[in-house]
Amino acid sequence: MPDMDLSDDQLKLVRYKILFVKRNYECAFGEVEEILHDHLTESDFKGWKLAEFAEGVPSLQSSHLPSKWRKYLCENGGCLRHEDRKYLRVYYEVLDRFPREELRYEEQTLDRLQGIEYQLQRIGSKLAPDA
Repeated sequence: MPDMDLSDDQLKLVRYKILFVKRNYECAFGEVEEILHDHLTESDFKGWKLAEFAEGVPSLQSSHLPSKWRKYLCENGGCLRHEDRKYLRVYYEVLDRFPREELRYEEQTLDRLQGIEYQLQRIGSKLAPDA
């Protein structure tokens, strides 16, 4: 059974594929792998990927376009109709998980404090009476 849990804060290597399931035009688009770091629900992830796909629907000239999809687009003026979005699906699985590195909070805080110290020294030297 594939791992589909996206609800932790670790880095997740996710493989997903967009499917078009309209009868007689069924096709699967190429797999994509991506590293995610956000805490997501399944519906959030699927909605995000479907929206990305719908925004950048492959063109008829794409060499990676499945032939059934090319035929379907030709029949519909070269574009995906709004009502056909209901036939899009997302299949995904989490391939692996990795712990995230710390944000380097200590180093960033030290850098900021050193910057403040430098500015205070500059202001102090301007306010000191000339000897």
